[in-house]
Amino acid sequence: MFNIIFCEWLKLKHSKVMRILILESMICPILALSGSFFRNITLDNERSFDLFTLYDNAIMFLMLLFGSMVLAIVAISLITREYNEQTWKTIFVVPVSRIRVLIGKFLILFLLVIHPVITPFLYLALRTKGGLVPFSILAGIILVNVVLSNTSFAKIDPWLLPYHLLYLSRYEKINQGNDFLFIGIGITGILFIGSFLGSILRIYREDIY
Repeated sequence: MFNIIFCEWLKLKHSKVMRILILESMICPILALSGSFFRNITLDNERSFDLFTLYDNAIMFLMLLFGSMVLAIVAISLITREYNEQTWKTIFVVPVSRIRVLIGKFLILFLLVIHPVITPFLYLALRTKGGLVPFSILAGIILVNVVLSNTSFAKIDPWLLPYHLLYLSRYEKINQGNDFLFIGIGITGILFIGSFLGSILRIYREDIY
């Protein structure tokens, strides 16, 4: 299994996905700094930059918008490159189980992402044998995240859940009437288990070439 994970890492390392991850990690602080700078100029000239505010804004951009987008791209690319480069046949010539290869992809995804709700995009890419459907659904999810981000229903959105967990734990509000939050955790678990089992059934029973 270690060899499979290492091979997946080498493929990601030499792909454009890693460059996107690095670029995304730079965009969020730049947006947070730019927003604070222009807000300082237009609204309050006497207000100085607050490091905590900059950090909070960068985390907001990362978890509410760019994080889900870029991490979903990583999950989709793990599958779509196998179809685009026609490497499935080469991989399965080697005496290795299909399920072990799939589990290796899930493990490398967790090592990079550590967010179980990204796994449905891996299943969709495997199911549709491409990236068009996953990317279309991703665009819709990003729009929903923007709409729900300032509402009470944001706590049941699995893609907004990490930000709200961070916010509530920071202000010690984790046990103060957050029933929607636990619903969101349950939805996240269902999505992860369903996509993982669905991916295993797909790769085991059907022709994925």
